[in-house]
Amino acid sequence: MYLNQKELAELKQLIHKKQRQIEDSLVEMKKSSKPVNLDGSFGRLSRMDALQQQQMALNNQLHLEKELKQLKASQNRIDQGVYGYCLQCEEPIGFKRLCVKPEVLLCFACSKAQEVP
Repeated sequence: MYLNQKELAELKQLIHKKQRQIEDSLVEMKKSSKPVNLDGSFGRLSRMDALQQQQMALNNQLHLEKELKQLKASQNRIDQGVYGYCLQCEEPIGFKRLCVKPEVLLCFACSKAQEVP
């Protein structure tokens, strides 16, 4: 593995910290995301606003759940000894890139190559 023990320990800690933050956020979201009661004394615009806010909260929840799944996959790759390598070209992903987004799967070059012009 190209990452030294100090770097790997730092990334493990970062992954764990991000996982806890997301799990805490998801708990709070589930507490505060209640179904919109359409039979209440809402005005038409208030009802539309409530529905829009509910949809945005659901989208945020899905995004966080996806990120949590990616972080868990990163932890699994660490356990398997394959963390930090690009899934496409198999070259090492830069340590600084991993610090910014530890769940990243592609190196910068492969990531840029996949972007649609």
